[in-house]
Amino acid sequence: MNLLFLSNWERTETWIAAGRELERRGHRAFFAVTRDEYRRKALAAGFAADRILWLTRQGARAADIAAPLEDLARLEATADIRVSDIILMDRFLRSERQDFALRYAAYVHAELKAFIDRHDIGLAIGQPDNVPDLLAEALLRTRGGRYAAPFEFRMPTRRFMLWDSRIEARPHITGAPTPADVTGAELAEARAIRDRVTSGAKMRQVEARSGPPAIGAGFLKRLARGFLHRALIVSRHDVYMYTLRSALFDLRYHMTPINHRRLARVWNRLFEQPRPGERFVFYALNYEPEHTLDVEAPHFVSTHETVRNIARSLPLGVRLYVKEHPTGLGLRGPAALERIKRLPGVRLIDPWVDSHALIKAAELTVSLSGTVSLEAAMYGRQTAILSDIFIAGFSTCRRLNAPWEVGAALAAPPLEHQPEADLRYLAWLISNSHPGTVIEPLVDPTSLDPENVARIADAIGKMIDQASASSTPTTRRSPD
Repeated sequence: MNLLFLSNWERTETWIAAGRELERRGHRAFFAVTRDEYRRKALAAGFAADRILWLTRQGARAADIAAPLEDLARLEATADIRVSDIILMDRFLRSERQDFALRYAAYVHAELKAFIDRHDIGLAIGQPDNVPDLLAEALLRTRGGRYAAPFEFRMPTRRFMLWDSRIEARPHITGAPTPADVTGAELAEARAIRDRVTSGAKMRQVEARSGPPAIGAGFLKRLARGFLHRALIVSRHDVYMYTLRSALFDLRYHMTPINHRRLARVWNRLFEQPRPGERFVFYALNYEPEHTLDVEAPHFVSTHETVRNIARSLPLGVRLYVKEHPTGLGLRGPAALERIKRLPGVRLIDPWVDSHALIKAAELTVSLSGTVSLEAAMYGRQTAILSDIFIAGFSTCRRLNAPWEVGAALAAPPLEHQPEADLRYLAWLISNSHPGTVIEPLVDPTSLDPENVARIADAIGKMIDQASASSTPTTRRSPD
């Protein structure tokens, strides 16, 4: 099969290595990249120039987009998408001027459509939080092709999933077709993973990282690499590279170590501890910007409005405990946190308070698409989620359509905990996951180890081999 790896960030080296391995197994790999650095790395790995689609800012500016815009309108009708929706899911493109964002989307659509047709691409693989990926998914579906979104499995195990769409709803079936078909070994593994979650091991890891990020040679190197090279040079041709403005005001990742020190006293004033005996609903904020928010819960990206609408739905005597994401501390400014804290009935809880203790004490745990709802389900506690992802398949998880439905969910009869069915559902997810990691090499250099690259190729090859027999899984409770 001819497969297309799409990449605009640090996973590209992993995809190039996996592409070479898949070539050795009889498949043909192609690449769509946005950075010259990645194009050169693919060329150095032996891929011909005509196998690499390079999408640039200059190309978009020079393109005649009259016909591509008409094609985009036809794609909206046939693929049931909205281009504006896709642009708003893209954390980089939505910060561009509106006219350029639309121009870039039309340019990317035209280039991808021609590239996919020319090379008879049957499968696209990437990270579905950007316009090239989201348009490739739509294009492949209109042609009967497939899309795979690799993500780490959200459990304490070194495994990853190949989801069949932009959201973590349904895995490509490469193992047990349904939860009823899982093996004894898969059930045993599910039980062990569930026990690791409920042992509190994750919170101990979080506590171990509770200090401020270091400011040393590594930080200064990243700062120079980000500001002096990427923001000033790479962003000239790569839309998916932060500019100085976005690094300082929109995507403030580089500011986190500084903010931890600059805002420590402010945070001490803002954050509270839980009150013994107080009734509360627990709401965990998402790390943002991130795929779990921008793509999986795109209608609720305004944190303040989401919290406000949850709080206004709760009855007297029930507080809303809002907890900042520990690894996102320093991205959200103190003014934004202050606005949340001032909402009636809200307590802004210290990010380092044990989330599992809150889950066990809360009358309801709520998230947009967060792992905290998955952890609540592992405890058999009542939880609610506002996206169509796999977590909604657990017995004690209630799928809500809007934040203001939280109060009604709290008043409704509790969902019956079904431990055996939940265990089988978890075992089914494990059965359709794969050993290894797809974390960026910048975060985990072992992702480029030959053994891990072979495992990624195994997973993709297995999915391709079973594609003709694959169908939408019938689960105990579909998160549709």
